[in-house]
This record gives sequence, structure tokens and C-alpha cells, in this order.
Amino acid sequence: MRAQTAIARRYAKALFETALEADALQEVDLDLIHLHELIEGSPDLRHFLYSKVVSTDSLEKIVAELCNKLSCHKVTKGFLGLLAQKRRLEHLAGVFVRYPQLLALQRKEMTAQAITAVEMNQDQQNKLKQVLEARTGFQVAVINEIDPEILGGMVLRLGGFEADSSLKTQLHNLRLSLQEVR
Repeated sequence: MRAQTAIARRYAKALFETALEADALQEVDLDLIHLHELIEGSPDLRHFLYSKVVSTDSLEKIVAELCNKLSCHKVTKGFLGLLAQKRRLEHLAGVFVRYPQLLALQRKEMTAQAITAVEMNQDQQNKLKQVLEARTGFQVAVINEIDPEILGGMVLRLGGFEADSSLKTQLHNLRLSLQEVR
């Protein structure tokens, strides 16, 4: 699974760089959104595209038809054609996740997930947003998720970073410290 993720990341990066050179970042993003919706909405299509028994020619024809139906940009068409030719369409799911992340980084945008025991008010969210923007240099969207099990404090996720100052974790760490003392 990890290798598939690494492969999907490489494909997404290659697609992103090609779209950047062609000045087609937004068009490719929209193509991927529409394609993802179409594939997720049709289990039969998904099974066909990811099947190992379908011929490469058939895959290439179906991909070309999909691209024409969706009026995909030539960068998207070329990318999907390459994946079909190399029989790597199963990595599309990872590309659907990674490409928008790369686009957000290009735009200097990030999303912060703030997990709290109770809902943050707007002032708290705005203050957190300001602090994160000052520290990262990126525009940050704050999404507040409620998890009463953390008891208090916050778990903050931003990019690959996680800071856990929840009461639940602090109590757990205290329990471990007390067990070591015994």
C-alpha cells in the first residue's frame, strides 16, 4: 500500500508540473474533480478501469472516450492515456488526493484541523488562523472538529504536523510517568 501511495504521489507531482508548464493548473484540477466524481459514482467503471484482465487497448479507448465526454484539457488526456498505457490507473485515487494538495501549496493555502472537546467560537478560530498564518506564511483555513473524548485542550493538525495538547493525552502521559516512578 505504501508503494502505491509513493507511486501516486510521483504521478500527481508529474501531472502538477506538466500542468504548471502548460498554465493549466485549474483546468486539470477541474478535470480531476469531474473524473473522480464519475468514477466514484460508477462502481462498474471503477472496476473496469482498475481491472488487470481488461486489455490495454480497451483501457486506452475508454479513457479517451471519458476525456472527450468530460472535455478534458490536453494535459489531463495525455496523463490519463499514459496511465492507461502503463496499466497504472489504480493509482488515480492517490492522484485525486495529492494533486489538490500540491495546488494548495502552489497557492500558499493550507487547512488546519483543530480538534477540541467543545466548539470553538469565531473569535478563537480567527485568533488561531492569524497565529498559523503568521507562522507559516500561508493562508490557513481552520476547520474545527468536536471530539468530547479529548476532554479539553486541542489537537492541531496542519500539513504533516500534529500538536496534541489535549487533556486526554496529558492525563495519559501523567499516568505513564507515575507508573515509571513506582
